[in-house]
Amino acid sequence: MTGMTTTTPTASGAATPSALVRPRIRALTAEATFIGRSLRHSIRDVEAATMAIVLPVMLMLLFTYIFGNAIDPSGGYVDYVVPGIILLCAGFGSASTAVSVANDMTTGIIDRFRTMPLRSGAVLTGHVVASLARNLVATAVVPDITFELAKNNEDMYLFSPYDVEKVYGKPFGDVPISENYR
Repeated sequence: MTGMTTTTPTASGAATPSALVRPRIRALTAEATFIGRSLRHSIRDVEAATMAIVLPVMLMLLFTYIFGNAIDPSGGYVDYVVPGIILLCAGFGSASTAVSVANDMTTGIIDRFRTMPLRSGAVLTGHVVASLARNLVATAVVPDITFELAKNNEDMYLFSPYDVEKVYGKPFGDVPISENYR
């Protein structure tokens, strides 16, 4: 494939061909552009943004209120659940980054970007920084919910085999569910 050429006059008057070269984009301009692009895509994808925030909150509430005493009657397991949920946020964020990059690869936008004078890592940098911003929002919500639960000082359980045994006086496995719920 040949590049575009033009002739430019020299001091002696003879024309010499010179290649047209596009100017390079200044440092971090492309990265800032792709960060903005990825953040706009994140905001427009309401379903993924909602899941990134709601899923960890729902799991946090599930493991504290629903299964509260089933795991540990003393409630000390919450110290382990919160970091686990935060790691879950990070894993979900990295998965959404992978889906975004794969989507860019399959829609052909990467082929269009290859024709531009961009650094090859600018697109990936944009996706990763936008994912980091989404993860920071989701990670800030989980400890906030935890502190709110701790501040209210409520019992953090609704169902557990331990509580069923306290209420019915026999182990959960021995409670005849069909007789009690007709």
